[in-house]
Amino acid sequence: MKNLRTFIFIILVLFCLLGIAENATSAPIGPGAFGPSAITESFEGLSVGPNVTFWQGGYLVPGTTSAYTFSSGITLTNPIPNDTDHTLIGDFSLGAINHGLGAYGDVNNVGQVPDGTALLLYNHDTDPFDFNFSSDILRVGAYVTCADDNTNTVTLNVYDSGNTLLESQSVPCVDISNLGTNFIGIQNSGGIQRIEFIGAYMVIDLLTFEEGVGVQVPTMNEWGLIIFMVFAGLGAIYYLRKKRIAG
Repeated sequence: MKNLRTFIFIILVLFCLLGIAENATSAPIGPGAFGPSAITESFEGLSVGPNVTFWQGGYLVPGTTSAYTFSSGITLTNPIPNDTDHTLIGDFSLGAINHGLGAYGDVNNVGQVPDGTALLLYNHDTDPFDFNFSSDILRVGAYVTCADDNTNTVTLNVYDSGNTLLESQSVPCVDISNLGTNFIGIQNSGGIQRIEFIGAYMVIDLLTFEEGVGVQVPTMNEWGLIIFMVFAGLGAIYYLRKKRIAG
């Protein structure tokens, strides 16, 4: 009887630990978490059109009349209508760019772009901006930095199709020369359909996303059930052996 009580106590402790782990915020993912099916939006090749306007130098403004879908399939949905005080695409192949980040430097030469000649520049200090996906996404991330205002961080929030917040991660802003090493990413099996970036005068490039494919890794709840079944089976075998020996 004492051994049975000990066994039950161990099972209860395991479920408590698993419950704590399930509710904890997961660690941010890096660029290496993405597989071969990942899609990257580099903000290259944008041109003036019915929903994209020219501002000045190398700046373009997407989504000036309605939500704007980039070539990768992601859609800028907030702020809409967009304007020069919010989401800009800066492309050095079109002209000069000067986006100030205070102590973190200025975006002013193509050598600061992690890949290509273009990146997303957010021209506001407090308002968030959003992208939507056409289907559920498993993981998403981007290279980011911001100005030395407010919190000195970039925050990424991810939401499901019902606009329920699934998870949030933040990273410190860095000097513009280190943009290509400052990655923020989230993986969540709840079905990411909308993402929100928050930060002062943000710089974003190589926004990468991927649907869930291949073998699914068990969640913490599923691992809890697996562990419970294993321990329950072992406990049953042990109990029956003890009973047989006693008989």
